[in-house]
Amino acid sequence: MLSYIKRKVAEFQINRITKNNKRIREFVNISDAFQIGIIAEIDKKETYRIVEDFKDYLRTEEDIHHIHSFYYVPLNTLSTEYQNTQWKTFISLQDLNFWGLPRKSHVETFLNRTYDIVIDLSFSTDLPILYVLSASRARMRVGPFIPLKNIYFDLIINTGEDKNIKLLIQTILTMLLVVNQKQ
Repeated sequence: MLSYIKRKVAEFQINRITKNNKRIREFVNISDAFQIGIIAEIDKKETYRIVEDFKDYLRTEEDIHHIHSFYYVPLNTLSTEYQNTQWKTFISLQDLNFWGLPRKSHVETFLNRTYDIVIDLSFSTDLPILYVLSASRARMRVGPFIPLKNIYFDLIINTGEDKNIKLLIQTILTMLLVVNQKQ
């Protein structure tokens, strides 16, 4: 019962942040993007490797060098391989407040940037992911079709029942190359 109440209070706070977020919305082609934010939940090492490979692709093939990633690791403590850097933010369960939301000091590095595109690669509706999505001031937000998260996205990617991160990345890339192309 307490966890239900905590979740509802946290969702209320997230909805208020979403409502008060005064971002400029715009469909941005990936070739026009200068700064990209990536949000992911790291539930296994393979997911982390896939996201990092995607970032490498964006740097080499799309020539985007300002890519900041926000990783939520749903464990009590982070292993040594998950270390915060200038371009990577990791949080774990110990970085959440009583309501299950990330403490501001742990996410401000990611949220203080204005991104051209924020790409959510998680199929999760965990509160830290929802919080960062709602507070992001990105011109365009892209993510998977998940009913609870759809209000946060400008472009929703439907991968069907297949919750495959590689398929999601491939579909997002295809859509971002097509959207708002210059003639």
